[in-house]
Amino acid sequence: MCQMVLFNRTSHLCSLLSEIDLGKNSTFVNSSVISTTTISVNPSCIAIIPSISTTWTCVNTSSTINNGGILKLYIKQNLFVPANNNADITAYLEANSHLSAGNDGALKVYLESNATLTTMNGNAMTLYLGINSQVISSNSGPVTAYLESGAKLTLSNCGSVIAYLKTNSQISLSDGGSINVYYDNDTIRTYSNNGGISETLCPSIIFDYSNMSPRGC
Repeated sequence: MCQMVLFNRTSHLCSLLSEIDLGKNSTFVNSSVISTTTISVNPSCIAIIPSISTTWTCVNTSSTINNGGILKLYIKQNLFVPANNNADITAYLEANSHLSAGNDGALKVYLESNATLTTMNGNAMTLYLGINSQVISSNSGPVTAYLESGAKLTLSNCGSVIAYLKTNSQISLSDGGSINVYYDNDTIRTYSNNGGISETLCPSIIFDYSNMSPRGC
């Protein structure tokens, strides 16, 4: 059973806990430094989804928002909104909407199903990814992410990562800091050139939504 593995400039596929049918695969590719991965099992993991906001600026049409201050954006479904060179952004993305953020402050984003967030050159991020939503980010600070089933998170050149993964979600992390992942069965986790990696298998991981504020505009 793969409990502790060392990687040094090698490609390695570790079938996590496969001997007792508890985990799925993690792929580690071309590590440039020695990276240590620890695997553990917790039968009762609960992740509390943080509150995001109670007041919003409604975005009802596709808009470009640049050089602003602190923003609280509620983006209606099917809209594309670029936002660049702003201060901190809190955003709620309805289904199928897309926020593209560049050179902004910290981001706190809640994505409904099939919504998309793309970011570059930002700071810390707190992310809730609804069913089949996706986030693609490069050059950010530390990240905390909560992934519903089918969600996908791709990070490169980011800070430390804490992620909670429900069944059928996936993460791809490269060239970043330390990683702590709490994951359900049937998830995909791909790592390359990161810091230390700690994974905890949480069968039937529970998301607690009690802190979520009323939303809408």
